[in-house]
Amino acid sequence: WVALAWVAVLLSLLARPLQNHEWVLRLSTLFGVLYVPFLLGFLVILASEPQGLWAALWVVVATKFTDVGGLLFGVPFGKHKIAPTISPAKSWEGCAGGLACSALASGLYAWLMRDACGITFMVPWKAAVLALPIAVLSIPSDLVESVFKRLAGAKDSGATIPGIGGALDLIDSMVLTSPVALILLSYFLDWAKRG
Repeated sequence: WVALAWVAVLLSLLARPLQNHEWVLRLSTLFGVLYVPFLLGFLVILASEPQGLWAALWVVVATKFTDVGGLLFGVPFGKHKIAPTISPAKSWEGCAGGLACSALASGLYAWLMRDACGITFMVPWKAAVLALPIAVLSIPSDLVESVFKRLAGAKDSGATIPGIGGALDLIDSMVLTSPVALILLSYFLDWAKRG
């Protein structure tokens, strides 16, 4: 519940992105600890379950293919901006493409794991359906990090990866999805019910 409350607090930053969130700046050290290590720690918890490593990789696939689909569909077709003051490149068309790409890649991942490794982590249709809430949450997760960058007066979180920025720019969409994915998978997968 603490993680979900923290996710809600972070999402509240999107309600007034241009407002001066002085409390965020004053609590920047606490934010640094709670934002990345605490929330991404749920992927470690997930990976510790039976077949949990495959489930954690599925979360990465579901989340990052939302970004891939957003880029593939948003660049050529994006006309309606989702949050022009926070992230001018994001569009509703890109979001729709991201959701479709995430569901397709997640279902394909579950199918490949079953056929390639003999691992029955999740049936493909369920993997595709469960990817949708993860994909939906990955979009504001990316926007929350954009708000942090605006507050810090920075375009990227670093310059480690050419064309992408810092490491946080690469994982930002996974921060809010990790605890929610653990809850979803714990509720819907048989291994979690047995544990």
